[in-house]
Amino acid sequence: HIIEYNQYNEGFFKNIFYKKEKEKVINTNFIHPGFLQTREEIKSWLSKMGVFDYHFTWDKGDFNNEKRSLKINVDTFVDLSKKKLEYLPVKFGYVKTFFDISYNKLLSLEGSPIEVGEFFDCSNNKLTTLQGSPEFVDCISPHRFGFKCDDNKLITLEGCTQNINGGFSFNKNKILSLKGFPQNINCDILSYGNNPIYSFFRLMGSTDLEKLLIFFKYLNEY
Repeated sequence: HIIEYNQYNEGFFKNIFYKKEKEKVINTNFIHPGFLQTREEIKSWLSKMGVFDYHFTWDKGDFNNEKRSLKINVDTFVDLSKKKLEYLPVKFGYVKTFFDISYNKLLSLEGSPIEVGEFFDCSNNKLTTLQGSPEFVDCISPHRFGFKCDDNKLITLEGCTQNINGGFSFNKNKILSLKGFPQNINCDILSYGNNPIYSFFRLMGSTDLEKLLIFFKYLNEY
C-alpha cells in the first residue's frame, strides 16, 4: 500500500527529501555560450548534424527584430545523439516526432524544443538541472517513454517538462527530492531506479502506478 503522508509522519518525509547531497555536484552554474546568429551558420550546423526537413520560425515577441526567424521547426525528427555536444547552439521550436540528444556531454538543455510530438531523450549527459526542457511532450504510443533523463547528475527534477503524454524515466541519477515532478502526466510506465529515493519507495511495496503518480505529485513540494 502507498504510505499516506500526514501530520504524523511529515517530519519523516522531510528528513528524507531535505537531506543534503554529500557528493559535490558540478556544473550547476554553467553559462550557455550563445546561439548561432545567422541563417547561414545555423544551416551549416544542422547539415553537419544531419538535421533536415526544417524551416525557420520566430521567437515570441521577436517579430520586428532584424535577427528574427532563427528558431527551427522540424517536420520529422532530430537525432543528435552521440555527437559530443556540450550545449545546443541552435534554438528549436516544434519537432514533429522525436528529439534525441542522449549520449553527449550536455551541461544545459537550453535550445531544446518547446514541443515534441513523440519523445524527448536527454539521457547519458552531465545535466544537473532540467531547466530548458520542452513545455509539452506528446507520446501517444502505449508502453513507450515520452521523457527520459536517465544517467545524469540530477538531484531534483526541477525544470522538467510539466505536460507529458507517455512514460517517464529518470533512472541512474542522484534524486533526493521529487520537486519538479510533472504535474500533468498521462503514462503507463514509470522508471526511477538507481536513485537515493528508490530504496525508500521500494519499501512501500506498491506496484499501483496510478497511486504512485499521485504520491509523486504530492511530494513535488518537498
